Amino acid sequence: FNKEQNFITTKKITVAIKEHRKPILWEKKLPIKYGIYKNSIQPSDKYELVRNSFIKAAKDWSKICNIEFKYDNSRDFDGDFNRKKIPPQGFDFMVKVRKLPDGVLARSFFPTSDINLHFIEIDYSLLSMNDKIEGVI
Repeated sequence: FNKEQNFITTKKITVAIKEHRKPILWEKKLPIKYGIYKNSIQPSDKYELVRNSFIKAAKDWSKICNIEFKYDNSRDFDGDFNRKKIPPQGFDFMVKVRKLPDGVLARSFFPTSDINLHFIEIDYSLLSMNDKIEGVI
């Protein structure tokens, strides 16, 4: 499986390889737009940590996977993020911090997942790691 050849011939981008080496692809719709629900981050002074770590992690992913991410903070201050069942219109995913099941530090979704699953969730416990969370993301 050749990532570059696949990108050129199918106009899609590889994100992950599933069982039996079948690629899971994002349709070529770049950049991939995301935001961060600030109200999900407690204590609120950790917002900058999450924001900066995610921006760095997105840059790292961009280099590795030939994906372009665009951070848009226009919806970061949306009210009750727990009531949001899908990302806001125009966003491909949102980042939120919450209590995840024991042993899970972060979780994501596949491009083929239903839109109501297009969240990257980070466990509260990561906020105590200070400058180390982009390695987990």
